[in-house]
Amino acid sequence: MNTSQTEKDRKQLEARNQEFNGMLLSLYTGKAKGILTEQRFVKLTEELEQEQESNQKRLHDLAMMQSWTDT
Repeated sequence: MNTSQTEKDRKQLEARNQEFNGMLLSLYTGKAKGILTEQRFVKLTEELEQEQESNQKRLHDLAMMQSWTDT
């Protein structure tokens, strides 16, 4: 993977991670208003957390790749 693609991937993952807080707040609001059931809230929250964890791992991998190419 070239440096420009690595940087593009990193920026996309970071932007997606920034969206998570807003999505979690929205889910919590939906639950608090009774729009979402507890079961649905938990499932959606778990899915978001799994995606965020996956993104964090990918960001770490990209940082490692970038540090190898910088040396």
